[in-house]
Amino acid sequence: VLLVPTWIIYIALLFYSWMVISGQVTNDVAQPAVAGGLVLIVMLLGFTTVQHAFSEGQVSIGTLSEVERRALALTGSGDFVFD
Repeated sequence: VLLVPTWIIYIALLFYSWMVISGQVTNDVAQPAVAGGLVLIVMLLGFTTVQHAFSEGQVSIGTLSEVERRALALTGSGDFVFD
């Protein structure tokens, strides 16, 4: 889901690049726009990768089992349990 905007911009960039290469778009902004689009895609991929990396850490921290939660609560209370 996070890569959907990147794929949309990538497809648009491919279409626009094809139009520039085939000569259908011949203005002064065409070539810098293609280069800027390539930079934008690289940035979006980087941001998406970083966002995915940080979201994985938050999800794994929040998934403690009941036994782990009890052990943490007991450790934090400073009490002793003899079995």
